[in-house]
Amino acid sequence: MKIKNSKIILIIAIIVVAAGIFYYFNNHKKPQQGEEFKIIDNQADIIWSENLNLPADARQNYEQRIADIENQLKTATIVDDLVAHYNNLGLFNGYLGNYRVAYDYYLQSLEVAPEFRRSWLALGDLFFKMKAYQSAEAAYQKANAIFNYDDLGYRKLAELYTQIYPTDMAKIRQVYKEGLEIVRNNTSNDIPLMKHYAKWMESIGDKEGAISIYEELKEKEPDNLAAYDRQIEQLKK
Repeated sequence: MKIKNSKIILIIAIIVVAAGIFYYFNNHKKPQQGEEFKIIDNQADIIWSENLNLPADARQNYEQRIADIENQLKTATIVDDLVAHYNNLGLFNGYLGNYRVAYDYYLQSLEVAPEFRRSWLALGDLFFKMKAYQSAEAAYQKANAIFNYDDLGYRKLAELYTQIYPTDMAKIRQVYKEGLEIVRNNTSNDIPLMKHYAKWMESIGDKEGAISIYEELKEKEPDNLAAYDRQIEQLKK
């Protein structure tokens, strides 16, 4: 009788362990390229490589840095190190105009750490260079969804919209307004986004809007009062 009960307990234990393993692997899967990394732009519109006519010394410097990072990558095992190496390889290959190679490295970075916000921002920047604008928008939005308190993602999204929707002022303005609301509700560092917003207003000829922002900035940065007053006077001419 005791032997029979032991067998039953063993079978139950095996079932529990198997269920735990099944649950783990179904909830900790790496993101697949088709799910997370699919380029949504027309392939014919994408620039996969570009001759940037770099000075010889600049090209040599980037190539050397790539070689050094590739050597470091061979022995890297810590997640943070892997992400940094893959992102740097993506960055420097992007500087060289090797966009396809850069894209592959960013994918490897995101496979290691899919919730690393700066990897999505970097991938968005690469897509911008590649003229894969819809994919860039998706990457920036993903970055903002992961961590929406920082203003950088909103600045990048506004710059992207300025490029692809140059006449849709309401759409661009909405990015700044939403970004400022979220940043202000969660941090005290809304100044970089305010400055960016003011510059954009200047660029579209909205002098009153820009002046209004600079007046707010005077209160937030009294040490820069003279500089903001000069900006305001310039806009009033």
